[in-house]
Amino acid sequence: MRWPIRFQWFLPTALLLVATVGMTAVTSSWLAVARATNDREEQLDRIVRTFAGARVPYTPQVLERMRGLSGADFVAASRDRGLFASTLPLERIPQAWWSDDSTARTRTIEFTGQRYRLTSVRPPGDPPDVRLFVLIPAATWSQFQWEVAWTPLAIGAGTLLV
Repeated sequence: MRWPIRFQWFLPTALLLVATVGMTAVTSSWLAVARATNDREEQLDRIVRTFAGARVPYTPQVLERMRGLSGADFVAASRDRGLFASTLPLERIPQAWWSDDSTARTRTIEFTGQRYRLTSVRPPGDPPDVRLFVLIPAATWSQFQWEVAWTPLAIGAGTLLV
């Protein structure tokens, strides 16, 4: 049995249209996430470089203000005094991750049941062993990526429905 000519034209055209719109939506979403993630990482790197280059006393009040500017949590530590200022509860921070002299620029840690992206900074000045840790909640990072990704996907789905 042969199909009518309108189905012979309509079906391949519809399938091609669905594939094209779907690939465009997924590609646009992926590129938006990649661009936004790169922009966010550059913004946080600028914040970290700014604080690393400044001679700022790392007191709890200063760290709270830094948190307000960046949305990240901060922990200041030294070998002499240990942890001395933080936007997180000091007594709950494990010594293992802040005393590690790992050369990894950014790593993922788990703290109080949450995953964080941790970046270590060695600010200039005295004493030379002071380190500033920047902690960004991984859930915030994932939420940020999803917020960027859903718009092209929703437009593609809406287009397919029409």
